[in-house]
Amino acid sequence: MKGRTSHHVLIGLLIAIGLLMVLEGLARVLGTVYNDVRAYKVDSSQWLLYSEKFGWEKRPNFSGLMPNETRTLAPEKYQRQFDEEGFLSVDAEQIRHGRHRKILAIGDSNTFGWGVPTDMTFVEVLDELLSETDVINLGVTGYSSFQGRKVLESVFDRFQPALVIVSFNFNDRRFVTDAAEEDAESKFSRDTLMRNVDGVRDKIYLYRMIELAATKLGLGQGVPRGTGGWDVRRMHARVPPAQYRENLERIARFCQERGVPLVFIVLQDNPVQTAQLRSGVELFRRGELDGAERDFRIVVRSNGWFTTLGKKYLADLYERQGKAQLAEVVAREGSEILSTGDKPIFLDSEYNEIMRAVGLEYGVSLVEAGEALKSDPSVYVDFCHFDERGHRTTALMLKEVVEHLLPTPEVSR
Repeated sequence: MKGRTSHHVLIGLLIAIGLLMVLEGLARVLGTVYNDVRAYKVDSSQWLLYSEKFGWEKRPNFSGLMPNETRTLAPEKYQRQFDEEGFLSVDAEQIRHGRHRKILAIGDSNTFGWGVPTDMTFVEVLDELLSETDVINLGVTGYSSFQGRKVLESVFDRFQPALVIVSFNFNDRRFVTDAAEEDAESKFSRDTLMRNVDGVRDKIYLYRMIELAATKLGLGQGVPRGTGGWDVRRMHARVPPAQYRENLERIARFCQERGVPLVFIVLQDNPVQTAQLRSGVELFRRGELDGAERDFRIVVRSNGWFTTLGKKYLADLYERQGKAQLAEVVAREGSEILSTGDKPIFLDSEYNEIMRAVGLEYGVSLVEAGEALKSDPSVYVDFCHFDERGHRTTALMLKEVVEHLLPTPEVSR
């Protein structure tokens, strides 16, 4: 009897130890997953946070270099620092304690200062040029006019600005493959959910093991997205022309209703990189198809930032000539390697004309910085961004307009 009892006790003890080991193992796994997920959410090495409302925002307390940024000086000069709310640290003191009137600069990477140190952006240069005035840089890399409108609506009451500066163009024109990918809150909400799911999923060790096993076995390697080619003639812009106009009109009405002057900065793409494309478009419009074809083919072969647009025009040209099969080949050739939201699908001039028209209709002041900068293409550091000289030129042009729109402030005693 004693032997049987001892045997049962031993079995019970082994089972208890086994359960404890299983529980310990589960606790370790869950603890690791929790820590990985927590690290994913607060990872300060990433400059952005995904947002259901804005698509993405500057990550609070980020300090470091922006990935893939063109840098012409020592890297330490390009360190970006955001405060605990995600504002540029250089503006933090003015935002919290400044008693001066505020100017808000809403824009994309050119406003943010891609390719130049933060203190050399046109926003900060303008801040130095204007007395008793704080110019706050709310530009965010990759932003479109839709995102900028949302930002203005969300921060206006807090800042009660005396003037607003707006500049958008390039990102609005970047292609997406269908209407569901156009900039909208529903799209941002969808993307944020999927990215969060992907981020958490990739931290789970069981998923990693399954993925590794599938890779080793050659499973799950489906046909890459876009194989067979997207037809560039049927691509959409992140913000189509009609929506771009609506965004600018809503920004103009928003400021008009609050009695706040508004300034549009009109920019252009790098004139050197777009010279062949612009030449081809002009020849196409005049009906000189042989010359236009030559220029478009050069653009397509360049495999640069304007290749997709070159394909679109070249395919349209072949269609006009009745070469439908050739047009189909050109419209799809190589397009499977393009990434959504990458290259522009409209000329900058098409969107600039919309900005000028809205400005004229609503009495918005225009600063034609693009026209000024194209006289010296060496100021461009890439396809659309400009260097310190370009930012100072833009700031000086803005200063003249702002001083005309706003009264000279009284000097504080």
